[in-house]
Amino acid sequence: GSVATAPDRSKMGKSAKNQSEKPKKNHGAATAEPAPSPAPLLSASNARRFGVQMLSMLCLLAAWKTGVLKPPAAQVKQVPRRPTGMHFSKTLSLGHMQPFVLERPLGLPAWDTAVLAAQLDMLTGVLSSPEPEFGPAFDASRPLAQLNAQVRPRHKYTESNMTARKFFARAATAHHQYSQHVSLDVSPGLRSQIEYLEKEIVAIYPQASSVTLDLDREDAVTPCRSRAEHTIITLSDGAKKFLLIPPARAASLRVFPHLHPSAGWCRSRLSPVPEMVLVGAQAVQVTLAPGELLYIPPLWTVEAVAERPSVSVVGLVQSGPQRASAAIRRGGGAGGGRG
Repeated sequence: GSVATAPDRSKMGKSAKNQSEKPKKNHGAATAEPAPSPAPLLSASNARRFGVQMLSMLCLLAAWKTGVLKPPAAQVKQVPRRPTGMHFSKTLSLGHMQPFVLERPLGLPAWDTAVLAAQLDMLTGVLSSPEPEFGPAFDASRPLAQLNAQVRPRHKYTESNMTARKFFARAATAHHQYSQHVSLDVSPGLRSQIEYLEKEIVAIYPQASSVTLDLDREDAVTPCRSRAEHTIITLSDGAKKFLLIPPARAASLRVFPHLHPSAGWCRSRLSPVPEMVLVGAQAVQVTLAPGELLYIPPLWTVEAVAERPSVSVVGLVQSGPQRASAAIRRGGGAGGGRG
């Protein structure tokens, strides 16, 4: 009594199709393993660390560009200091090519501005100027001054005689500077106090050495110049700052040539030069304190500023090239006489 229903051919077709699409099992071969996933380039902890470092670098760059953070500026190196032996003349006669400071050398006098103002009488050839710069000097006997009338002094100082009390008077409105041989104005009693110091300086080369007394009012500036001699500067009172540039870097300083009345002096000062430029020129600096000695080799360019009223004893010793040149001149003169 039941009625048989015909099978749904559409469903049967789909089922057969699905069964045919199923992958057939290969009973004769091994089943293939799935390929491993690639390892990450950075672990989680390293990725966090890298992100923090990058963020820090970006923050520093932004601070530098906005001016909040500035890179460290290059600084001019200091002149090295050395201990002093019994006779500093032996230390200075070793042919040094670099400047240095000797601490507490023997024989420095206990001279300060008060002592010299009381015991010195008249000072000869004091330089006075409305401005603190004392240079460049002008030697009218140089050939270029005699051949060209347009070559004139560039300095503004005048030369006169005055008492030591007036030189160091606090009420003085003009700037003063003094540099003369110790035999000119220093009394025998005062000079006896630097006898050992003179002997040590002269002992370096007795035939061609000189010793001067240098006095500076506060802020007095000796613009940059180079000397052919060995220079020994001892400070008894005050404070003096020196800026030095080696001979190999002096070509850019525009120094007056040998025949010029201002031979050896620079055409402009060093102090306005940016510190980065001075570092590139291998400059060195030092502020000399009382009881110290500064040695400057020949041909180094030097600029000095008296930060306080200063008393210095300075020695100039002829260098080897100078002695050779003098010997040639003497030989030429003698040869000419014989001829």
